[in-house]
Amino acid sequence: MTDFQRQFHGGRAVKLTRLFCLPRQAECKPNVEFSGICYTSPSRRAVVYGLRVRSLGVSRPVYFHGESHICRLKCDNQLAGHTASLDDEENTRFLLGVATGRLTFSIYGIDGLSVAREVLCFFPQGMVDPKSAQIDIVRFGGKSAGQVSCFKFPNSLEGSENFVNFSWDCPLADYEELLMDGELTVLKQEGCCLSVSRDFPFLMARIEHDRQKAIQAQKSGEFSWVDIYFRFWGPMKIFYSDPEGKLMHRWILKERIDQFNTLVRVGKFTLQCTFADHEEVHLFFHTYSHIWSFFSNRFDSKADCWIPKDDLTLARMNASAFAEAIRGLLGKFPQSQFQWMAESEHSPDLLGGLRPELEKRLGKQKIKRNVLPLVPFPK
Repeated sequence: MTDFQRQFHGGRAVKLTRLFCLPRQAECKPNVEFSGICYTSPSRRAVVYGLRVRSLGVSRPVYFHGESHICRLKCDNQLAGHTASLDDEENTRFLLGVATGRLTFSIYGIDGLSVAREVLCFFPQGMVDPKSAQIDIVRFGGKSAGQVSCFKFPNSLEGSENFVNFSWDCPLADYEELLMDGELTVLKQEGCCLSVSRDFPFLMARIEHDRQKAIQAQKSGEFSWVDIYFRFWGPMKIFYSDPEGKLMHRWILKERIDQFNTLVRVGKFTLQCTFADHEEVHLFFHTYSHIWSFFSNRFDSKADCWIPKDDLTLARMNASAFAEAIRGLLGKFPQSQFQWMAESEHSPDLLGGLRPELEKRLGKQKIKRNVLPLVPFPK
């Protein structure tokens, strides 16, 4: 099963206004231009193929989030390979595509339980304080059909909502309040939600329990491989300037993207352990935020480009703190090896500040190297 098939397995076709839903087998041919094909996944995300969008310049997958927006999409009479037109200006966000940033840190020669323990002990000290968490066990291949089980930790911020159903944008919630004239949000109070300091024994016990289930499922021979995903998000320690220009350093939940007039989570983490012939451990960071970008969250419609930040100091400070936290985490496993990779999709580049800071501390991307030589970066 390909990554594309996994992402949309179990999804359904949606017929859009003046767009034709083609047979499901077409979803596996992303390089072929179609008059229009749309599939929604269980997370309500959808992918449309065959539309040449002027701001992207080439025919390629264009992601649309939220069925209410998807159903307003229209296309002109000349369908295949031509420009899509939208009902209203609000949907220009979908022509632009939602900018995303993703970091992958692969750690070799260590078990996932040890990594989870250090993540939960180390990150809340100044990186991210998990306030919502979930574990998924995904079983593939072998004698049995694929199976998925999910456990959402009690007292998570959004209650029992599955992480897979998260939309890229998220409105202001009861558990947070606005900061900086609505540009950022912070947690109202911590006592009512998940707390690593209070719930650490329960968190680790559940991770260990589900890890053992995954190992046993793979050893049973019924599945070719088993993945366990420990997903979490919460406020991240961020530098910003207050209206008077004073430097602030607080735990921030969300950032407002002015161009789309919507709030997005500052970041979300996933610790993935894959059990096949051996255990593989990967830590992923995913963001829609412009905090680490060299571009602001404002778009110049006339110039058809994102507006660069006037001052890159805060972006570099936040990137430096993030990279140092990752270096510190990897330093907990001195006998291991690791490699890392940064990926951006759509404009602007959200990882512009992070790449150079990570390279200073971890070396070039996509190269496996020993953790042992890593030394504290000079302040």
